[in-house]
Amino acid sequence: MTDSVALVYGSLPAIRCQGKCQTSCGPIMYSDAEASRVERLTGKKLPDVFAVLDSKDLTCPLLDPAGHCSIYIHRPLICRLWGLVERMRCPWGCIPDRWVTDNEARVLLTQVGA
Repeated sequence: MTDSVALVYGSLPAIRCQGKCQTSCGPIMYSDAEASRVERLTGKKLPDVFAVLDSKDLTCPLLDPAGHCSIYIHRPLICRLWGLVERMRCPWGCIPDRWVTDNEARVLLTQVGA
């Protein structure tokens, strides 16, 4: 893990999240650096996307019993982009300080190695 992952995360615009999007949490792609970072900082492993798909339960296994993300402050970039990218608008109406373009999102994902 390099500081570059934290720098990418820190470059994202803020969003006033209402915490209602748990039904959108499912199988995600993430980089090895992000997986290592999550495990180092939380002691939890990110779920293997293919294992989740095979299980037919597409709910993220890192949601706690109340339906909140158990690794929220350490979540991978794709989770952080939810609600920030114009094509990934929040269905609950949360609006970011600025929209992240599709191209910018692709560049950010490349920067974290996803």
